[in-house]
This record gives sequence, structure tokens and C-alpha cells, in this order.
Amino acid sequence: MSYICADWSCLLAGMFNEILYEVGLGRRRGVYHKACQIWLQSQKIPFVSRPPTPVALNGIHPEILSPDFLVWETLPVALRATPRSLDVADRYPLLDWMKASTCPMGLLVNMGQDQVEQHRVTYESVSVPFEQDWTYWSDIEGPVRTIGMQIRSAVQMVYDLHGTGYGDRICGRLVECAMRQHGMSIAARPEAKAWFRGILVDRSQLDCFIVNNCFLVVVTARTENIYSCVNRTISYLRSVGLEWGVAVNFGLDKVNIVGLRKANIV
Repeated sequence: MSYICADWSCLLAGMFNEILYEVGLGRRRGVYHKACQIWLQSQKIPFVSRPPTPVALNGIHPEILSPDFLVWETLPVALRATPRSLDVADRYPLLDWMKASTCPMGLLVNMGQDQVEQHRVTYESVSVPFEQDWTYWSDIEGPVRTIGMQIRSAVQMVYDLHGTGYGDRICGRLVECAMRQHGMSIAARPEAKAWFRGILVDRSQLDCFIVNNCFLVVVTARTENIYSCVNRTISYLRSVGLEWGVAVNFGLDKVNIVGLRKANIV
């Protein structure tokens, strides 16, 4: 399969170079997308433009993903028109689609510079452990404990069905969907004020969830450890004035969930 995809990517490289030369530099991504459609049709190469692929959780689709093209039914192509070299983060949307579709190889192409930048991207599903730390919840009890255990069950559901490999946004959507399926009330991206020396300097949304008006949940992904997620959760707890928090990281080699309590944090 890898040899076949290598031959295909070489063939498509000719398409991208021809398009960049004829269409010209500095055009919008959609212009290059349309030109690719014309070229593929002229060569009678089978393709689908932006095929929708749902990310499912118990029959619900919290996210629909699409590459720019699926060529020969097996090779996804993601186009960019960025006037800079691509970095690791530019691969994430394509990797998300490859995980959802179980496709092992794809092409990431940038048409935004003087020369075409093309990368072969591979994805391999791996099994990772699920680690939990409830040290700060030693005295949690009553209805608050019940909600905390429901949040843990929701994260466990996402782990059981999807493991790790998705980015922040999709992991967040999956956890939100799972919490709703567990009957919890969710407020996504709550607004909070930022103060410095008693002066209001900002009022903006936080990238987290407020659950049943008493828990704050932060979800991150593709990081090496849980610490940045924990630190963000602690900071958000202070900003919104809640007592209880949950930090969740769908990391590169493990999934971590940590229960936090503002009163126990210096």
C-alpha cells in the first residue's frame, strides 16, 4: 500500500505544480481546490471532493470531518494556501480524518508559497493506557461526588470507543457529547473576567465546560503529559470561582484524567 501511495503522490505532485504555475501565486485555497477538480476530471482519476466522515459516539455524530479530496477511494488530500512553511499542527486536521476513516496514509499540500510543499502523512492506531488521579477528591461526597463520577464515566466512554489520536476540538466534542448522554447539563466556553491589580483587563470565553453549575472540565489532546491541562484547569477554577475541576488529556502515549479541588491548591 505504501508503495502505491508513493507512486500516486508523485503523480499528484505534477498536478499541484501545473496548477500553481498556471493559476499563479497567492490565490485562495478554494481556487486551487477547483483547479484540482478540473485536473482530476481531465485525467479520469476517481475522486470525491470533501467526503463527509462522521465521528460517532453511540449513534450521535458530534463532529463531521472532511479532507479536500479522497482520491482513488483510499488517498486523502488536504490542501492549504498558507504563505509559510507548514508545521506539525497543520497536519492535525488530516490526521483527525485519517483516524476517523482508518486510512493509514494521506497527502498534505501547501500551495501558498513560491513552490509546492507536499508531505506524506501516516497514521497508525495504537492502544494507550488510561491513568486516573483522584488525590484531591479524597473527601468529595454527596451529590457533588455523583456528578464527578458521571464525568469520569463519560471520559471512560470516550476512551473505550476512541482511545487517543484526535486533537483538542474533537476530543472536547466527544467528551461533551458523552457527558450529555450521561444526563449532565453543559455550558461550553463560559465567559470570565481577567483582572490585574484590581483593574479589569479582559472579558472572554474560556476553552472549557461548566458541568451542572459546579464542575469545570478542561480537555486537551496530543500533548506529552497532563501538566499543562492541570495548570489550565486550576487557572480557570480561579477565574470562574468554582471549587471542583477535572483535567483530561488525550495524550500521545496515554489518556489522563485528574480530579482537582481549588481549596487544596496553593
